[in-house]
Amino acid sequence: LVGVTAAMNGYQYRVIISGTCTPSVTSTAATLTVNTAPVITTNPAYTSACVGSTATFSVSATGTGLTYQWQKYDFSIGNFVNMTNTAPYSGVNTATLTINPVSTAVNFTYYRCVVSGTCTPSATSGYAMLTVNTAPSITTQPPATIAACTGTNVNITVGATGSGLTYQWQLNSGSGFANILSGGPYTGMNTATLTISGVTPPVTGYQFRCIVSGTCAPSVTSNVTTLTINAAPSISSHPNNTLVCEGANAFFSTTASGAGLT
Repeated sequence: LVGVTAAMNGYQYRVIISGTCTPSVTSTAATLTVNTAPVITTNPAYTSACVGSTATFSVSATGTGLTYQWQKYDFSIGNFVNMTNTAPYSGVNTATLTINPVSTAVNFTYYRCVVSGTCTPSATSGYAMLTVNTAPSITTQPPATIAACTGTNVNITVGATGSGLTYQWQLNSGSGFANILSGGPYTGMNTATLTISGVTPPVTGYQFRCIVSGTCAPSVTSNVTTLTINAAPSISSHPNNTLVCEGANAFFSTTASGAGLT
């Protein structure tokens, strides 16, 4: 047989031998088994995972007598190297590579699989990268108290790290904390900085905090900021004209309200 193909797998062959004398004889049948070289049918896909979770990469292939060897990219030598079943890796000689637990140490690591078989050559999959996401963490807390003058604008800021961060500022005006919605004097309620425009004395004692969420759980809640509004000076009683005799004492009085009066 010349140029055996996979389509011929399982074919049976026999020979009929005839001679001067009869009868002819027929051999038993022989079956042809055709082994095929490895072919990658599904490459591993780019994957993202949270710190502490499990990540997997899988490859699919066809061929005879398949074996698998996962590799990772070593930036120190600029090439892929064979992996061993050393934590956090397992399944390095199977169709599915498992990384458990995921840590920031494996962030942006590239993986691929070399599939070998009974026939040569081996086949190498495309590579895929692991992106490691981190849970939210507050790095800068808003101040415990903020004092502002009537009519001014107040900014309250929180600093945080993590993947895919989102922000939700909340207000406690005396009935418990609730999400701040758009409108009124508030802007930036879904950013790292909440702005309160034109503050007035009625908001004195209001409390604010921020819930920071992200790609990974859990979310984190900032410390509480209490807002104090200082009123500008206001005179409610002016001094009156005074008439006294020479040598006596004269007194002038005024009544005023406001913060930090002098």
